[in-house]
Amino acid sequence: SYIALTFDEGPSEYTEQIVQILEEKGVKATFFLSGDAVEANPAAAKAISDAGCELGSNSYSDTDLTELSGEELRDQITRGFDTLSAATGQEVSLLRAPYAAFSEESWAEAMDLVSAVVSWNVDSGDWLLPGADQVVQDVCDSVRNGNIVLLTDNAEVGAQTVEALPALIDRLQGMGYKLVTLSELVASDESLSEALDLSKVTMPEDAVLPTLADDASTGEGA
Repeated sequence: SYIALTFDEGPSEYTEQIVQILEEKGVKATFFLSGDAVEANPAAAKAISDAGCELGSNSYSDTDLTELSGEELRDQITRGFDTLSAATGQEVSLLRAPYAAFSEESWAEAMDLVSAVVSWNVDSGDWLLPGADQVVQDVCDSVRNGNIVLLTDNAEVGAQTVEALPALIDRLQGMGYKLVTLSELVASDESLSEALDLSKVTMPEDAVLPTLADDASTGEGA
């Protein structure tokens, strides 16, 4: 049984503590980093990469991408990836849109930039600041095999995340779960692994971006 722990909105002043806990526990996770936060703390982004954890972008800034179109949308995504590459030396194309808001229109305008847009199916609720014990309990009460868990790494929530993480890892492992990166989670599913590579944009270079009819759905935010 596999679970992927994912951290949004970093890096923060707490990131390197989170990475240290993961290393001490022998666990890898996936971090979706905000470009503006990476620019403010490139060393923390590099620490994630150096620890062998997986990197994705949380876009450049905390902006609802479905409210953007054209060059504004492409600029948010591209700047997010570029800041990560500059800080870590890794080419990144995996995206988690802020608020999980990424519409069909967003895809149509930017699919040549992105390998995959990954949301979550277990929200720890840590951003509500219920306390570390409650975060651990809520996640452990909700998880199933193959789940992606949302955790927060920012100035407001990071201290609680650092407090909760060791107990969360111990509890999940005690429940029989192996904690993996998103790419490892994909690789554990034969049909998914054949169709999806989180590290590469698979749209052919000579392909043309689609256009949507005016009445096409713009998707739903989260």
